[in-house]
Order: sequence, then C-alpha cells, then structure tokens
Amino acid sequence: MLDQQFFDPSKVTENDSLPVRWFAKLVKNDYNVAETIFAGTFIFVLVVVSQELLRMQLYGMDGYVPFQGGVRPGQLF
Repeated sequence: MLDQQFFDPSKVTENDSLPVRWFAKLVKNDYNVAETIFAGTFIFVLVVVSQELLRMQLYGMDGYVPFQGGVRPGQLF
C-alpha cells in the first residue's frame, strides 16, 4: 500500500475540478512547491483534528462544541 502513488498528475483530465487541475499543473511545473503545499496542508489538518479530539476528551461529549475556542467560565485550563 505504501508503494502506490497517491496523486498522479498525468491522469487528471479537464473534467476534474479546478483545484485538482491547478495542483496537477503545479506538480508538473514545480514539484518542490507542490510537495511543500501538500505536506503543510496535511500537517495542518492533522493538528486541527488532534486539537478537536483533545477538546472532546477534556470537556466530554456534553460540554464539547466543535470548533469553538475558549475555556469554560471561571477556569483557566
């Protein structure tokens, strides 16, 4: 599974969405920038998901509101 290619820009057609076509063109023209954008986006998504899972663990299912920052009134942590 790890040896399979995740994104193949040669298989992108004109029927695909604009972001996919844009990224395929970027991969073909400037691979290093495309790799940096992909890695940064992947890490950003993982950080956001892990923060929300931690908040869910801390506040429990009753006190958890998705993507709403802040703490409970009267509590510092």
